[in-house]
Amino acid sequence: MGRALSRIRHWGDSNNAFTFEKLPEVCQLKIFGFLSVTEKGVAAQVCKYWNSLLKSPALWSYLDLTVFKLHLHEELLSKKHVCNSNCYRAYKARMNSFHMFVVNISPSVHLLKFAFDIGNVGDGWLDWIRLLLAKVRCRDLTDASVGWKDTAVGIKEAGPCLEEDAESASRARHRQRLFVGFFEYFVSLAPNLSRLELEFDWSVRSVEALSRLRRLETLVLRRYFVFQMLDQELVDRLLDALPCLTHLTLEVWTPNSTGLCQFRLKSNSVQHLDVSSSRGFSLAGLDLPRVQTLRTSRRPWNGPLATVNCAPLPCIYQSLARGAPDLREINGHLLRPEWKQRLYPELTSVLDAVCPCHLHAAIPASCIK
Repeated sequence: MGRALSRIRHWGDSNNAFTFEKLPEVCQLKIFGFLSVTEKGVAAQVCKYWNSLLKSPALWSYLDLTVFKLHLHEELLSKKHVCNSNCYRAYKARMNSFHMFVVNISPSVHLLKFAFDIGNVGDGWLDWIRLLLAKVRCRDLTDASVGWKDTAVGIKEAGPCLEEDAESASRARHRQRLFVGFFEYFVSLAPNLSRLELEFDWSVRSVEALSRLRRLETLVLRRYFVFQMLDQELVDRLLDALPCLTHLTLEVWTPNSTGLCQFRLKSNSVQHLDVSSSRGFSLAGLDLPRVQTLRTSRRPWNGPLATVNCAPLPCIYQSLARGAPDLREINGHLLRPEWKQRLYPELTSVLDAVCPCHLHAAIPASCIK
């Protein structure tokens, strides 16, 4: 026991302590790699040595710009602090400082996530992100979340915001035109993406740009316009161009006179499909031989173009039985092996909630809210 205690005292001697600085540099960088973006910024202020270590490009391959908060100190929120333009200006100053830091070290980025309103010319976020993309190395970028509609921490004007008023519609169209050029530029810099999430405008040029990302495995397309007319030909063109796509999420709000617009989906690679957040979108025909899970809903368009009397809609059960032979789960319900041969009570209950046909819908589809 005495000998063990003497060893402990020896190890506890400050002159013999195995400090962080005595670790090999590769180990130090590995430890710093577990920190978030903001935590790395705090660590860089500890000492000059840590500051120099944190300038290593290897530590900045994962850039999540949405973690930056409007406030440096969370306790301000508990004191009922009201955000104002000064808070936003301070946020932009911090983002500009971080922008200069990243541009100077020019890392090879593997993950990128941002949310900025590129249509706000006064803020200059479009030029900000384009310069960042030009200076970092995006050839190794495989995972991206592209938010171009709203700034993550932007100050909102007081009062309601009606997306369909003339001024908002004009701003939305202007932002969409800027996005088309930006997205083409982004795709040219990051051709090896395997996962992409973004608000999508479904313009011809945007579909053509997206179709060039032939290594995509996961694709999440959120709605941009509320009134979004979707062309079946563009859907077909996109799915044909993505041979590696396994996870597909579509959110489209498409107005029409019958409440629901019928679409066909064809892909030899998609295994997981989610269209549950779409409105006015009905699965009329499927050719998805490898799909295993499906999330869908019956959410007709209830806008001014919808009519009470809608045309007959196909039964989703028939479409699935013919076009999705490998399906195993629908809206969380695990299908029985005999589901294609006969219906059973649990499956009928699921179909009653999601199928737009008159056989399974308890009330006319155009009346469902």
